[in-house]
Amino acid sequence: LASIQVIKRIVARYGYKIKYQKIKKMPSRTTQNVTGIAVHNKRFRVPTSKIEQYRKEVLELAQSQSLSKELHLDSLKGKLAFIKNISRAQGLKMQRFAERILNIEL
Repeated sequence: LASIQVIKRIVARYGYKIKYQKIKKMPSRTTQNVTGIAVHNKRFRVPTSKIEQYRKEVLELAQSQSLSKELHLDSLKGKLAFIKNISRAQGLKMQRFAERILNIEL
């Protein structure tokens, strides 16, 4: 854990402390989730659970007769932008799905 000690010294140099309970050693061979983003083999992806949640929202929006549909579309566009910033391939796939289900161009 020598690398952790180096990081702790750097953090301490700037006047901060790291709680030992919050330190997690994550092997590089496994998928790591950092602030809601999956990291595997130095590639970033939006976790499947998040993608499934957004897909469900698209399907619910397609069924909706709500007057606030435009507001939900703006929210969906923001979520698509988030996905594209993390993984362009995932974002484009999700966008094509939403356009097909909602019958609109995003």
